Amino acid sequence: MAITPYMTKSGKRFKVEVYQNGERIGSKSGFTNQQDAKKWEARALTLAEKKEPTGTAFLGLATAYLDDMKERRQHNTVQYKIAALRRFLSFIGGDFQLERLRAAQISGYLVARKQAMGPKAANRDLVELRAVMNWAIRKRLYHENPFIPFEKFPEKKFVRRVPTAAEIDAVLEVATQEQKDFLDILRYTGARLSEVCSLCWNDVDFQRNTITYWTRKRKGGNLEPGILAMPQILREILAARKGLPSAHPEFVFVGRAGRQFTKNSVRLWLPELCKAASIHPPFTAHAMRHYFATLLKDSGVITSFQIQAALRHKNLSTTEKYLHELSIDRGVAALLDGDGNS
Repeated sequence: MAITPYMTKSGKRFKVEVYQNGERIGSKSGFTNQQDAKKWEARALTLAEKKEPTGTAFLGLATAYLDDMKERRQHNTVQYKIAALRRFLSFIGGDFQLERLRAAQISGYLVARKQAMGPKAANRDLVELRAVMNWAIRKRLYHENPFIPFEKFPEKKFVRRVPTAAEIDAVLEVATQEQKDFLDILRYTGARLSEVCSLCWNDVDFQRNTITYWTRKRKGGNLEPGILAMPQILREILAARKGLPSAHPEFVFVGRAGRQFTKNSVRLWLPELCKAASIHPPFTAHAMRHYFATLLKDSGVITSFQIQAALRHKNLSTTEKYLHELSIDRGVAALLDGDGNS
């Protein structure tokens, strides 16, 4: 409450300014005494509390967005979106009207997230918050994106780990037969972890010597096939696996309860294999894709277009960026070594 006295020709008067949740919702002047001013303020607050809230609720938009994403995105992607939106709502204090969202609140959340988990985590959450509002704008449920003005924090560039052939061989030496088969598929096809986990026997064509991977890494979440030729060594591995009495009728790799392998299970046992093989730092399943890409590039006989097809990138620019981040120019070092020996 703010009651301010002021003087007029007729004498002393009082002005009232009424605030609710930090915002001014009304004002009136001309009161001859403080008692009347306080009564008017009480009535104004009562009316404000009874008044139906107006505006667009963020929680309603977020819920509709997530329902749509569940039909279009993979489970892990949706779960991260849910977690990011829950964190933001918790920081704000629950549901809110978008019209009342302030820049200071958004900035405060991003800074707090950066301080707690680092700049990459804050930037990822900013991407998710922007995505909700971009979706709402496309659906004509809202008119602007309040998260657009905020820039991402600087991040430390991630260095892609590329295991050597010797390191992969060392891990294979301590792996079970099933783990060897799994890693060999990654090694000889450069597949994504999720693609091998969901690989079915229907995707392996022994007549045509091809293997088909399905991926959702496309705009819109479409599940699209990518067909690769199988090298003979991989054909033999898969044929032997299919001939096992324990072979599953549908999935190439199964975990507990006869269900397909999960990415989390591989992420648990691969570091243990690296530790058993004295490989430090350990490499990930995705690092096998890096190895595959580097092997093709360093061969000198495989074109960028062929590498793009093998990695199943939609655009050549993606492949070129990928290879650039993996490449190491050894020309200068070789020249200096030669100069030192002269």
